[in-house]
Amino acid sequence: MFEKICRMTVEMSGVDAAWIGLLDEGTGKVRPVAQVGFEDVSAVRFESELADLEETPIGRAVLSGKPYSVQDVEAETTLGLWRDEALKRGYRSAAAIPLVVDGSPIGALGLYSGKPGAFPEGRLRELEAFMEVAAVAIKSSQLLERERNYASRLEMYQRVIGSMLEEKGLESKLRTAIDSLMRVTGAEMGGIYLVEEDQLRLQVHRNMPDDLVAAIRYYRFTGESFPFKPGITRERLSDEGGICDLLKRHGIQSLIYHPLRTKEEVVGALILASPRYDAFPDELDRTLPPLLDLISLIISHSALLRKSAERLARLSILRDIDKAIVSELSIGRVVDAILEHVSAVSEVDMVGVSLLDRRSMRFDLIRFKLPDGSRIEEEPFKLADSLMDQLVSKGEPVIIY
Repeated sequence: MFEKICRMTVEMSGVDAAWIGLLDEGTGKVRPVAQVGFEDVSAVRFESELADLEETPIGRAVLSGKPYSVQDVEAETTLGLWRDEALKRGYRSAAAIPLVVDGSPIGALGLYSGKPGAFPEGRLRELEAFMEVAAVAIKSSQLLERERNYASRLEMYQRVIGSMLEEKGLESKLRTAIDSLMRVTGAEMGGIYLVEEDQLRLQVHRNMPDDLVAAIRYYRFTGESFPFKPGITRERLSDEGGICDLLKRHGIQSLIYHPLRTKEEVVGALILASPRYDAFPDELDRTLPPLLDLISLIISHSALLRKSAERLARLSILRDIDKAIVSELSIGRVVDAILEHVSAVSEVDMVGVSLLDRRSMRFDLIRFKLPDGSRIEEEPFKLADSLMDQLVSKGEPVIIY
């Protein structure tokens, strides 16, 4: 479409050459997307690569949102570098018409002629009116392209959902999720946090340097406080305020951060990152939520299953203890039942149970289960009197590191 616009303006106005450039918000320069009539494309490249938009007609049109013309290039004194290049290529007049979409200039049309005075006021008005019509056509084309991309992403998300549901276990599902999300968004790094008590813990991650993982693995979490701004954030490395220095030290210029939540609570968070400033299109804010909702539900359901399993294990312990009491009235059997099941549902290496005779303040029964399954009935260590007082008299736990 852009090349067609260039061709139509050349034919309509009788000029020698035309090109269209779109503003790159990341670099602040105008990026060429189409050109007609230039024998040497370096002329277009030179104008687009000038550091300051104010140094070119097309840059001034983009900045002001109004047409800008140079009726006599040789007499132009404010565009030094551009003037010299234009004269070198035989151009004697030039004009630039902004391309305005939704009230904001997104680029401009640049026109060149080998004759001075090729852009009188009437012709500039005609070109401006033509570019207004062209802007409508460009916007329609962009909307159509977005809808196609949206449909394509939804189809891709369906495949991602299918892959996640096929996996067994939360860890496998989350790894499938982050791999798929990085693939569909184009992110170079990514991770998924889970809420654990009062903190967010990075459960799975991809392509993150070890020092970055160590620095962002844990964050304190209180309700709705998050370590990063939710949504899509873009910020140049030289700017400040949007992306923290920690991420910028690893070249990150684009960030997606979304809390993972059910109707009841926040269960985790997603982070995707890229060193490319324009890595993540705004439409991701519209297409990602359904997939994030599914990940949230999977995390929530996994937590419910884990809690149910823990409750069942506790009930199993109580049943075995009851059986030991009813069948033999043996305190030793009761202790054995406790040792067996506590070691089965915990990750400790050794479990012990001691029964205290309060009259003598001595332990009548001491039984420990070792990692190899064997049992001993003697004290493996002595507690200091102060710790005994804390444990027995005050009923407080004793933790020794």
